[in-house]
Amino acid sequence: MIINNILKDYASLLCLYWSKVKELDNSDTTESFKDDWLQANWELIVERQLGDSDLYLEVYGDGADCNGVSSRVLFPNKQATHNVILKSENEEKIYDFLGERYIDDSIEEIVFQRFVTIKDDGWYYEEPPFDMIEALYRDEVVIVKFSAVNAELNII
Repeated sequence: MIINNILKDYASLLCLYWSKVKELDNSDTTESFKDDWLQANWELIVERQLGDSDLYLEVYGDGADCNGVSSRVLFPNKQATHNVILKSENEEKIYDFLGERYIDDSIEEIVFQRFVTIKDDGWYYEEPPFDMIEALYRDEVVIVKFSAVNAELNII
């Protein structure tokens, strides 16, 4: 699916630049560099590639801090029109690595939040290889494997 390819490009960019982003973030006195960078690139790489100039996605992760009350970078006055929801790849339930359970996307939507990884300690971290997704399901954080889901645009 095209959205999965765009998300894959975004995750690849994160992997490619992550060490430099973390280095710059550590020296940033505003403490918002990382979130601003993530949001700006989310808008440029994901949102704009989806086509319609009137399409605005929910913010990536925590959003940006550079525009006061808005969590957006490029168009701070725009409200989200869409979010990215995750569907099972082959009609099966999706495994939540955080809750160690299967969740059913036919019962309630699984809403994309950000890319993460799970380490050997069983916890998730915002760092490469960005092969997992932090999402919301029934207002709870879940962690699902990116390769096990298909992303879809959803009008909100």
